[in-house]
This record gives sequence, structure tokens and C-alpha cells, in this order.
Amino acid sequence: MTPDNHDALLDAAMKLHRLQRPTSAETLLDHVLRKPGGPDRLSGFVGDAAGRGDTAVALLALELIANDESDQKASRLTEAWETLAQSTTRRPMAPELFDAWLRHLPRDHTEPQGNPGADVCYVLALSLPQSPSGYAMRTHYLATALGHRGLDLHCLTRPGFPKTAGADAPPGPKPVGPITYHRCGGPDHPARNDLAAFQASTAELLSRFRRIRPRVVMAASNYANALPAFMAARQLGLPFVYDVRGFWELSRVAREPLWAKSEAFANARALESRIASQADLVLTLTAPMRDELMARGVRPDRIRLLPNGADPDRFAPRPRSAKLSRRFGLPDGVPVIGYVGSFVGYEGLDVLVAACATLVRRGRDFRLLLVGDEPQGKTDLRDALIQQARDAGLRDRLILPGRVPAEEAPDVYSLIDIAPIPRKAASVTRLVSPIKPLEAMSAARAVVVSDLAALTGIVEHGRTGMVFPADDAEALARVLEALLDDPALRHELGERARHWVIAERSWATVAGLAHKALCEVMPGGAA
Repeated sequence: MTPDNHDALLDAAMKLHRLQRPTSAETLLDHVLRKPGGPDRLSGFVGDAAGRGDTAVALLALELIANDESDQKASRLTEAWETLAQSTTRRPMAPELFDAWLRHLPRDHTEPQGNPGADVCYVLALSLPQSPSGYAMRTHYLATALGHRGLDLHCLTRPGFPKTAGADAPPGPKPVGPITYHRCGGPDHPARNDLAAFQASTAELLSRFRRIRPRVVMAASNYANALPAFMAARQLGLPFVYDVRGFWELSRVAREPLWAKSEAFANARALESRIASQADLVLTLTAPMRDELMARGVRPDRIRLLPNGADPDRFAPRPRSAKLSRRFGLPDGVPVIGYVGSFVGYEGLDVLVAACATLVRRGRDFRLLLVGDEPQGKTDLRDALIQQARDAGLRDRLILPGRVPAEEAPDVYSLIDIAPIPRKAASVTRLVSPIKPLEAMSAARAVVVSDLAALTGIVEHGRTGMVFPADDAEALARVLEALLDDPALRHELGERARHWVIAERSWATVAGLAHKALCEVMPGGAA
């Protein structure tokens, strides 16, 4: 076959597919396969079609190679996959590639040597100490509490972390308190979002799993972290549990609404849905998240709720920290309205500033303490809040100390009288619940939340906190004013909130739910 003929046949197959005639395209490629040397020629089609942006025809050629019963099928299929991966380098991973990869995934039938190692290998997108986020704190609290229950948990961060998160750190395991976070992949591991990078991560995790010999593989959100862990677990025949802590694609849409119309959004949503649907078990935070997963095709009997929690011993009522009070410039005897967390648009901090401006106009005395910062060193939101406060005559009441070390968070809550979580209404905020209201409740603070299902599942209005309509600054001002005027009510709400957290949402209680769920899929049952 001359190059011209090769190109002409490929052009014809691609045209037929564009005309929505996939059967005709398959017939044409099958004709090539049946000719002398056809399998090798078809292998060339895989890379050429993918290189020209037609993944569908590339996968069609690959499927024909896979279905061919020649003696060299295995080696040709491996070569075709390598060609496909290299031809789609720097092109985002697509759901159709996931489907094909899963169909052709080689299974390792080698019996593991020796007894099982860890009960669970927990694969994480990031961890302490490089990423002191709510994601990392949930991991740490949950892993610690599972360890107290006797579960042997091997915490492994995604290949290339912390370099993938923009942080430098020495190689090797990193102990943080009772938990050791193991690293893999090295600083040069590809951090791209394409097939070749995912295959490299899968190979790295496959090697690690063979050494760790876990009974179960569990991976946390999002799909970029979970996909290689899933593929490696499937290859080894290990049960796979997906810990769905959020829908990262919806978080991005909350920041960038137009992204919802992009192909990248559709791919991310589809890949999240596919991994969750294929998992042996899915853990998720809230009932609304469970409903969303079912709407995406996950079987209800495979979903278990694993909510966020708090540590009642660490986040306990304590005397006001004189050291932090001086550092933040807080006057004695003046109530503090305080927020501790990330500065992201959907958190509604501008709504909170607007509500506090109303309180100033009504003659109320208080301080507004916003502890935290924007991701990746940005200052746009912080600057906007300062300008908003200045325009509203609130600047002298607003205190912005930036981030504080995680170990200081309980002392920060000792300064706060009212802890609003004024999240705006968005797809992600209706579904996903944060940790911060639970920590504030555990510290017996009077919590105020917007009326989103993910938050009202935590706070009962008038009993364990107060609820106001999302995005309504005037309504928030009325609730804050009532709490400023009634210290006894603040105390009662805080006390009842703390008792509820101790009974329902301590990390020890949450870990009990996790342990029960993991034992459902663990070979041989409980450890």
C-alpha cells in the first residue's frame, strides 16, 4: 500500500464517520485488516487518525486490531495503545478513551506473594503538610480515626505530588502526627491530563500496589486522582472504592460560569460519572450528592454516606486567646462575627460584608474577622472585599489577618461569637458540604448558614444554629443583629450545636461509618 493509498483510505474512513456512517467506516477498515499485512497497516491508522484529531476512527481501528485473532494480537494491541497515547499527548483525556482502555485493560492473574499488606491503600490528590486545605484535613482526621479502629491504612499521594501542586519537598514518606503520607512518581512525573500521563500514573500505582499488597484500593476525588488508581486496582483484581468529596467540575463552573458550555466540562463530568459507576463502592458527603450520583448512573445500593466531621476535643470551647486577640487588634467586650476558610466567590463573603454594612448603619458595634485567603496567592477577592468595606464605611471594623497555621484554628474560634457560612446558591454549594460549620459548631459557636441543602443538613434553624435565604444580605443582617443583641441565644445555639456534633459528627463516628463500608468490599470481611 503506497502512502497515497494509506492516506486515501484513512480520509475515506474519517469522512464516513463524519457523515454518521460508522458501519461503513468499520467495513472499510475491516477490508484493510483482511489484506496481507493488514493488522500492521491498521496500526498505522490508529496513530494517524488520532494525530489528525479523529479519536473515534482511531478507536475503531484499535477495536478491529483487538478483535483480530492472529498470534501477534497482544503485541499489536500494546503497540497501538502506545501509538494512540503518544498521538493524543496534551489532548485532554476523553470518556471514549476511558471506555476503550477499560475494555482492553490487561488483567494480572499472578497470585500475590505472601500475606496481604495494608487493609486499604488510600490514594489522595494532595495531603498535609504541603496542602493544608479542607481536603487534606478531612483525610488526616479520617485516617487517624480509622487507625484508632485498627484499620491498617497506607496513605499514598498521587504520582508526582507535591510537585503537581506547585510545591517542592524532599522525596520519601512524610510523617504528620500519627499518619505517614507516602509519595510516588518523582518530581518529573507528567502532570498532564492526557492518556499518556494517565497511563504513566497507572503504571506507577500498579508497581506500588504490588509492593503494598492492599486488600482494597480507595481513591479520593477527583477523577484525575482516581482514574489511575481505578485502572491499577482493576488490573490487579482489587476492590475499588471511590471517595467522592465533591464535584470539582461544578466548583469550577461556580467560579467560571461559561466553562459549563465547554467540551472540557462535559469530559470531566463524564469521567467522574464513569469512575463512580464502575466503582465497587462509592462514599459521598451528603444526601444531595448521593442523589446527584444516582442521576449520573451510579447504582443506589453501591453508595454510602460518609459526611464531614469535627474533632470535639480539638475544637472545644476555650478561653479567649489573649495572644491572638492582641495580634488581630480586637477590642475587649466587642462581639466578633468571624469566618475561617477559603476566599472563593461562592463562599459569599461579599454578602457577609454587605450584611455587616447594614449593621453599622443600624448602630451595632462589632468586628468582622475574615481569616483565610485566596488560592494560589491571588488577591482579587480580598482587594474587592476591602474596597466594598471602605465604600460602606466598614473598613475600621474589618480584620483580614490572612491564613493562620492549622494548629491555631481552635484559638481563632475562641475569639468568634457568631460564625456565618454565607455560601451563595450554586450547583456545587447545594450539593457539597464544607467542614468549617462543623468545627465552629464543635467549638460551641453560634453558626449561621444559608438555606442550601448541603448546609441545612447540618444546621437546624433555631436549635443548632440559624438559617437565612442564600444571597440575601438583608436577611443575613437581621439574623446577625438578633444574635448580636442576644448573648444568651448565642450560648444556647452553640451548646446544642456542640452536643449534636459529639453525638452525630465526631470523626470517630464518621470513621465507624467508613470502616463498616470498607468491610463490605474487603475480601474476608473486617480486618
